[in-house]
Amino acid sequence: MTWTLGFYKGDLWPDETGVGVSNGGYLDTGADLAGVIHEIFDPAVSSYEGGTDHVIYRKIFARNEDTSGMEDVGVFLHNAKYPGMLTIALEKAGGDTGTDAFSFPAGYSGEDFVEADGQANALSKTLGGADLITGDDIGIWVRLDVPAGLQEADPNVPINLVVIGNR
Repeated sequence: MTWTLGFYKGDLWPDETGVGVSNGGYLDTGADLAGVIHEIFDPAVSSYEGGTDHVIYRKIFARNEDTSGMEDVGVFLHNAKYPGMLTIALEKAGGDTGTDAFSFPAGYSGEDFVEADGQANALSKTLGGADLITGDDIGIWVRLDVPAGLQEADPNVPINLVVIGNR
């Protein structure tokens, strides 16, 4: 079974230089996403070899736009182009934010962000229960970590983020 889902940006969306600008928030219905990496992250280049990684956080939303609800919802990455560079965490509190795009969102740590590659490693929705009723959304924090000396190979690579559930 498939559902009609919409993917959207959070209403607090700092640019790549937005240190000190809040990040995250709530779903912005005017900022829908088609699903390629450059919509979420500007082209990223880390520092020189031996320097520091380029790490940035963005909050996106999956909204159930179907006429049926979803039960026991899970979220995972499918066939990630950059294994280890993309990790996700599910929203812990409605409207949660980070101080900027370069810092962990408030109340999160490195342990919260996981590769969640494949259905067997899906993260389970817990905020507001395990179900996603029609019109409801789930916040998903996405972390991009480009190791020192590297850059994204192709900014048009799709982010295959899968939301699954039962009817």
